[in-house]
Amino acid sequence: MGYLLRREELIPDLIICSSAVRAERTAEVVVQYSGYSREIQVTRSLYHADTSSYISVLNELIGDYDRVMVVGHNPGMEELLEDLTDVYERLTTATL
Repeated sequence: MGYLLRREELIPDLIICSSAVRAERTAEVVVQYSGYSREIQVTRSLYHADTSSYISVLNELIGDYDRVMVVGHNPGMEELLEDLTDVYERLTTATL
């Protein structure tokens, strides 16, 4: 994922990550290979989160970000994507 982000020039301005160990490890690998140079913002609010929790975390951002990467969990991430796009897409582990 990190290499793809770098190659496609899609390095995020901010990474927000669930406090789950596996999610944090995923975010750390993304950082290692993408060239992302800022801090990862870890939040317990994304652990077992539903769509409204994801939206709430994003609405609370302070700053001007063009691209925010969220490292979270299903089914919340799939539900968020469907709510935002009206299209269901299965998100497997490490889907970007």
